[in-house]
Amino acid sequence: MRFVPAASLSVAGTLTGVQVVLLALEREAEPRRVILELLDRATDASGVHILELSDGFESESERRRESARAERKISWPCSTEQLKRHINNALAGRLVVEETA
Repeated sequence: MRFVPAASLSVAGTLTGVQVVLLALEREAEPRRVILELLDRATDASGVHILELSDGFESESERRRESARAERKISWPCSTEQLKRHINNALAGRLVVEETA
């Protein structure tokens, strides 16, 4: 595991060897959009699974504008076990739809 600052996503090789990117909560739509666009353009991001922590407060229009690269939104907060399960499922290539309580 390593921390990768968003600004470094435009640097070649930043995501070399990375299998999963876990995006932390970003309340503002614009910074989130910029980060997802940087991931879309990262030449070494192919094959990287993108998981995004989400508080569920984004608007419907924001959800429609999301990058196709974001495979899965993970409701936050969640337990460590739930987070591990999402990461393991991404690594195994399984898309699991979250159950809402």
